[in-house]
Amino acid sequence: MVKHLVKAWKAVLPENGPCGEDVSFSPEFEALRNEVEKSTSLHATEGPDWDAVRNMATEILSTRSKDLWAMAYAIHATCQLDGLADCAETLACLNEFLGKYWDNLHPPAQRLQRRIAPLQWLQARLQHASGGTGFSVEKPEHVALLKAQLERLQKLLEARAGDLAPAFMGIFSNITVTPEAAAEREAETRAGEAAAARAQGASPVLHAALAGMDADGRVPPTVLPQLVRNVMDQARQLAGHFLSLDMRDERAYQLHRTALWSTLLHLPPADNAGLTQMPCGVPREKAQAYASAIENKQFENALPRLERSAAKTPYWLEGHYMVARCLEALKATAAHNCVKNALAQLLGRFPELLTYKFKDGEPFAPARIVPWLEALQQGQPSGQPQVPPPGRAPAAENGEEEARLQEAIALCIEEDFHAGLRHLGNVPAGRNRSTILHGLLQARYCLAAGKKSAAQRLLQALYGQLEQWDLLDWEPELSARIITLLLTAQTKPGGPETEEMSRRLHWLSLDTAVGVLQEA
Repeated sequence: MVKHLVKAWKAVLPENGPCGEDVSFSPEFEALRNEVEKSTSLHATEGPDWDAVRNMATEILSTRSKDLWAMAYAIHATCQLDGLADCAETLACLNEFLGKYWDNLHPPAQRLQRRIAPLQWLQARLQHASGGTGFSVEKPEHVALLKAQLERLQKLLEARAGDLAPAFMGIFSNITVTPEAAAEREAETRAGEAAAARAQGASPVLHAALAGMDADGRVPPTVLPQLVRNVMDQARQLAGHFLSLDMRDERAYQLHRTALWSTLLHLPPADNAGLTQMPCGVPREKAQAYASAIENKQFENALPRLERSAAKTPYWLEGHYMVARCLEALKATAAHNCVKNALAQLLGRFPELLTYKFKDGEPFAPARIVPWLEALQQGQPSGQPQVPPPGRAPAAENGEEEARLQEAIALCIEEDFHAGLRHLGNVPAGRNRSTILHGLLQARYCLAAGKKSAAQRLLQALYGQLEQWDLLDWEPELSARIITLLLTAQTKPGGPETEEMSRRLHWLSLDTAVGVLQEA
C-alpha cells in the first residue's frame, strides 16, 4: 500500500514546473486542513478520518502541488494508520523531495519560517507519539528504519535552515528498544539522581550542566546557551502538544510565550525612525487572512493556525492581539489572561516596541491596536501606588470593565463606533448600581471615541438619576466619578448647575476636585 502511495506522491505534475502550484488557499487544501484540525476542535463530534486525510493529501501531491503541508499530513496519517515501518518509507520520500526540489517546493524557500512550519508540525506529532508509547511496542528494526530517515532529515534541515530546523532527533530521547537498555536504565536509577536523568534520555548538554552545576545552582557558561536552547525547544514542543489537544488550554499559550520572549535581553537594532532589519515572519497575505477570519467570527478555525504563527514571531504584536481576541470570543478566560499578561510584561520591559517597524516599514503594532496594548502596559503593577485617572474606578473593582473598555476602544479604531459600543453590552435593567456603572462605562467610551456631546448628555442623565434616587451622598465615590467626568467634558463655562456640581465634588472628594479644577 505505502509503495503505491509514495509512487503517486512522486508523480510528475502536468504544469507549473516540477512542484506545481501554491494550493494553500484552494478549497481542496482547506478541506484537507479542516479534516486534520478536527483533533483540535472541541465541537467536532469525531476525530480526523486519517484515511481520508491521506487520500486528500495524495490527490494534491499527485495532481496539483508538491506541498510540504500536504506531505506532512500524509506522513502523519500513514503513521496513524500503518505504524512506524511505513512511516519510515514516507519519510524517505520527504527526504528525496527536500534534497531534489528545495528551491521549488511549497511553501516557498524564500519564506524560511513558512517553509519550516509543516516540518515543525510533523516533528511535534511524532514527538507526541513517542512520548505516549515510548515506541516500546514497536519492533526494533522498525524503530531503526525510522531513526535512520529522521537522522537524514535532521542533517538536511540543519544544513538548509540552521537554528530553525526542528529537533527531530529529540524524538528518540524516550525510546527504549531492547531489554538490555531497560535493565541499564533500572541500574542507573539506583545510582542516583544524575544517573536517572541520563537513563531517561537526557541530552549530553544536560549531563554537562548537571556535572558542572555549583552549590548555588549556577551552570557553566560554556553549557548555558545550548541548555537554554534545549529547554526552549522542549517548551515549544510541549506547547504544541497542549494546543493540539485543546485550543483553550492556557499552558500552550504560557509555554509558547515563555519560549518566545524570556530570552529577549535587548531591543533589536533600529534607526532614529524605529526601522529595524527584522522581518515580520508572517506573509502579509496570511496576516490579512487571519484578520479576515476573525472579522467573520471564525475564531475556532483561525486560532490554532494563528497561535502557531504568533508563537514563532516575537515582534508580530498584531498576531498576539488577534490570538487574545479569539480567546476572549471563545470565553477561554485563563488563556486570554495569560496572553495579555505576557504581552504586558514584554511591553513593560520594552515599551519602545510600540514605535518600532519591520524592515519593510510595517509597524510591530499597527495604530489601531496601540491603545489596547498601551492599556495592557499601563495595567502592569509598579513599585509606586497609582492614582486612577478621572472617572476610572479603583482597579480592584473594575479590572474586567477596564479591559472591556480598552477592547471597545480598539474595536472603534479598527471598525467603527457602533462595534465598540456593542462590545460593551446592554445596560442592566432595574434601579441598581450596575446600571449606573454601565452608563459610566459607556460615557467614558464616548469620550475616548471623541463623542463629547453624547458623553456629556449621558453623564447628566446619570447624575440626575442618582439625585432622583437620593444616592448622591450614599454613593460618594460613584458620584465623584460622574461629576469629575462631567466637569472635564465641558467645552464652555457652565451655569449654576455646574457650580452646584463643583461644590458637591469638593464635599465628596476634595483631592479630586482640586486636581480636576486645577486650583492653586
